[in-house]
Amino acid sequence: MSIIAKLHIRDNSTPIGSITYQKTIGTLQYLGLTHPDIAFIVIRLSQFMQQSTIIHWAASKRLLRYLKHTMLHAILLQKHDQFHLQTYNNADWESNSNTRVSTTTFITFLDPNLISLSTHKQRVVSRSSTEAEFCVLTTATLETIYVNPRL
Repeated sequence: MSIIAKLHIRDNSTPIGSITYQKTIGTLQYLGLTHPDIAFIVIRLSQFMQQSTIIHWAASKRLLRYLKHTMLHAILLQKHDQFHLQTYNNADWESNSNTRVSTTTFITFLDPNLISLSTHKQRVVSRSSTEAEFCVLTTATLETIYVNPRL
């Protein structure tokens, strides 16, 4: 996703026919299940399915070009004898300029293998970046305990 182009619901650009946009994003949602590198941008683009504009369509075409050039990249699952669980998390404070809600992201690895990935909006508006980070830390800890109840 381009860091220069900010996506908004009302961006004063020309609206486009939403059927093509909806079909494209719907297809990308299924692809996002096996490609965690595009999960965030697909979720972000899906927020504009009802009021899609030229800017949203350009962002989706940029994602399609990225996929075209990374078709041979894949997630490789490897066998390991040890059980080493790691969870990484991050919160993007007030990333959505329309609602001011922070975005929570966490990813869990079992040894080098990706086993869980989640990106979603937080339920409340955080008053600081620290509060947003604590919210994602709580969610990621619960997910890690769910994956490994022995913790």
